[in-house]
Amino acid sequence: MIRYLKKASSSLVGNILLSEVLFSIPLSVLGLILNSNQGTLSLVWGVWIISICAVGGVAMGVLLWFTIAKPLLDRQRGGKPRGRD
Repeated sequence: MIRYLKKASSSLVGNILLSEVLFSIPLSVLGLILNSNQGTLSLVWGVWIISICAVGGVAMGVLLWFTIAKPLLDRQRGGKPRGRD
């Protein structure tokens, strides 16, 4: 499993997929269950919840890539961090 996490965290696409699996899917399921229990879940509302969670997962993956993963990979490879002269 560690091998898959290393591979996923080494690229932007991998980070997006990892955040979709670890963030968006559980959040979507939680939102659907909570709305179903309250009796407010409709088809349109369910599609809205899933789409918002998917967009949030992509945004989280991009944010994690540019703020955490890429700078750490650059530092590990001996490269110069961006933004510093």
